[in-house]
Amino acid sequence: MRSSHYSKRSEQTIRAQIAQEAARIIIEDGVLNYQTAKTKAAHRLGMSNTETRLPCNQDIDHEMQQYHLIYSGPEQLNQLLQQRTAALEAMQYLEQFSPRLTGPVLSGVAGQHSSVILHVFADTPEAIITTLLDAGIPFVEKSHEVTSPQGKLESFSRLCLLVDNITIELLLFPHHYLHNRTKTKGLLTKRATTRQVQRLLGQTIRKVNPLQPIQSA
Repeated sequence: MRSSHYSKRSEQTIRAQIAQEAARIIIEDGVLNYQTAKTKAAHRLGMSNTETRLPCNQDIDHEMQQYHLIYSGPEQLNQLLQQRTAALEAMQYLEQFSPRLTGPVLSGVAGQHSSVILHVFADTPEAIITTLLDAGIPFVEKSHEVTSPQGKLESFSRLCLLVDNITIELLLFPHHYLHNRTKTKGLLTKRATTRQVQRLLGQTIRKVNPLQPIQSA
């Protein structure tokens, strides 16, 4: 029993160490992929063969919050304000595609290297692509893989664009994904609507400048 208890505590310690290092890699090195950051963190700590003990993304988000509290100060909050402002403006422009904000800009753990990640929905990817082309907005098309609600790995288009030195990633989904959220490590992906982001931005503004009045939507 003692051996089992010790082993469990040891595994928890390893997961915590990897989570802390992965958070540092994401914030300081600009590695945006959680899985890549976890793998690099395990390698740095000499734990390359600990795949079963890798922390979940929520553990890393928690460590990123702690990092920002200790090291970042008001700079991170101002950066987050800019990122959430860019997110809201992009969502308002793409309102016809039911945009949803997700990722570190939503959770509040975003650093200077973090992208604004938006899920957008249309019958075909061409509808969204044509909207950007008609507006003369340059972008780079890539792909991304997600786990469907049924547990199946699927590939969709991802559009990357730069607005005021902030990277915005549009993850394109068919309409039925609007009410069938994707999963990350078995957990449903958190998303926010335009109205929710508007309220979130208001809260961020009050934190940056408590004396500034907020206009109601």
